[in-house]
Amino acid sequence: MKVEIQAHVRDTAARLGADVPYALKALAGRLADDPDLGRPSELPGILTVKVDGDMFDNCPDLSVGYLREADRIDIRFLEALPSPETSTAAPDQEQPEPGGGQEQSGGPLAATVTVRQVADAWRRITGWLKHNAPGSYAALRTGAGPAAIAALEEDLGIPIPVELRTL
Repeated sequence: MKVEIQAHVRDTAARLGADVPYALKALAGRLADDPDLGRPSELPGILTVKVDGDMFDNCPDLSVGYLREADRIDIRFLEALPSPETSTAAPDQEQPEPGGGQEQSGGPLAATVTVRQVADAWRRITGWLKHNAPGSYAALRTGAGPAAIAALEEDLGIPIPVELRTL
C-alpha cells in the first residue's frame, strides 16, 4: 500500500523535533503493512494513531491522523501530545494550551479540523498560483516557525489564533 505524507505534515514534523520526521517515516512503513493500525477519530473517514515518543531520541508523543483509501494512505495531520510532566503539575498552576496557548472553543478536535482546513485551502491557493500566476507563486516566502510565532505572541501579549498560526 502506498503511503503519502502531506508537505505541511513534513514541515510540522521538522519543527517538532529532530527525530520526528524519522518517527513519521517509521509509522508510514507500519501503515503500509497494516493500514488499519489507527482508530476511528471524531472526524469522518480519518483514523488516528499515537506514536510513543520515548521510542525516539528527540520526539514527543504524537497523534497522527490519516485517510485510508482502497490503494493508498494519506497522512493528513500531526500534532504533539501533551507531555506527562505537563499533566502532573499542581492544579493551581496554569497549564499551557496545545497549539501555543490560544483558546479553542471546540478543543483539540476543532483545532485539528481547523489546521486541516487551512492547510488544504493554502495548498489549493498555491496550486492555483503555480499554474496561473507563476511570478506570484515564486514570490511566496516560507511561513514563520514556532519560535517566531511564540516571540510575536510574547511581544503582543496575546495568543495568535490557530488559523493564522497554521497559515
